[in-house]
Amino acid sequence: VFDSPGVVRARLTARGVTDEGRPFVRTTEHAFEIVEGGVEFADGAARLVTDFARSDGLGLRLDVPIVSVDPSRRVFVGAEVWGIDPIDGAPVPACWAGMITEARLDQAGRAHASLYLDARWLASSEALPPFEIRHARVQCARTFCVLDDRARVGVALEPAVELPAARARAIDAAMLSGRPRADLALAPTIPQDQIASALATSRAFGAHNLMLVHGYCAGGNPWPPGDFTGFTEAFSDPDQNRTHDEFAQLILALGNGSKSYGIVGHSQGGCAALHLWNFYFSGLDWATGDRLIQSVGTPYQGTPLASLGGFSCGVNNDMTPTGAAAWLANVPTSSRDDVWYRTTQHSGSWCDFFANLVLDTPNDGVIEVARGQLTGANNVGNTVGWCHTTGMSNPAHYTDSTRNAEMNTNAAR
Repeated sequence: VFDSPGVVRARLTARGVTDEGRPFVRTTEHAFEIVEGGVEFADGAARLVTDFARSDGLGLRLDVPIVSVDPSRRVFVGAEVWGIDPIDGAPVPACWAGMITEARLDQAGRAHASLYLDARWLASSEALPPFEIRHARVQCARTFCVLDDRARVGVALEPAVELPAARARAIDAAMLSGRPRADLALAPTIPQDQIASALATSRAFGAHNLMLVHGYCAGGNPWPPGDFTGFTEAFSDPDQNRTHDEFAQLILALGNGSKSYGIVGHSQGGCAALHLWNFYFSGLDWATGDRLIQSVGTPYQGTPLASLGGFSCGVNNDMTPTGAAAWLANVPTSSRDDVWYRTTQHSGSWCDFFANLVLDTPNDGVIEVARGQLTGANNVGNTVGWCHTTGMSNPAHYTDSTRNAEMNTNAAR
């Protein structure tokens, strides 16, 4: 039983005998985080009401009752929405809804978390009342550890809600993620002095920019500025160990000085960009061009090195294989489809000798090629002869001027 929050290490040792009768020993180590509780679903039905803040009349809001010791705590809440098939009367899924949010109070002072959905999901699935939500979960927004879950929660339909008539499904962006709205903005959880430090790097205020983003624990922005043309922003948050959510908030703060932007991210910068695109409204929503997010050497499925306490700036739960899986479980294919990613590997036996003792081959000295894959995204390919950073057996892949020129040409802005 764990009685306090923090990073926990678990080591598994397996001993056995092979088919040939030889003894063997295998060990594996995992790092995961224990987080404070204090947020859970409350008893009672969720309420489905009209979202009057949406001007097209197609918005619905699902208020799910919760109990939160700290109402300002940011959590992720997600659930499947089910109704009844009008033909056979059987339950039918309509959509999935989820977002990072905070507890809100209704007029009676009861806490709830609000999810937002497009009424056309109900129309295209032909789902009718009574509705219910299934597989509901509330998770820590910082670590995506599950704080509470419910198999089923009933939904009370407000009498004034007008459900649209059945129609053929034609999915558009508004159905998937809505539209940018100021009333859903959340206050930053990053200290103001750290946000100010990120803003100090801005070089193209008010432009349609390409934002160049570094990765975990970087000493500075590694992208060669001469490889990119037009208006650019160079994100810089040196020597830091950030969660994906903290990282995304800092990108958001810097990007507020742009009319719009696409992102080229190195390593964790690619994860942070995808997190920003999936969970927040930002300048990414206004960008135009072929490729919204491009990344090189990003551990979308984690890296075993992130579990090691001596790894650069320390353990990063979001980039361990276990933590990465928990994060990716909340990133739908529709968001991944806007990512173009690249992996690299060494041309010899290893990029870094000691890292190669932990990583599966092939790898770039930090990221295994297999764990650099993002299912549902656009794989631009794997290149041999490049490593993750400087000081390794091959050049750092962010110094490849040919690759950088291609990303520059195809980038959305």
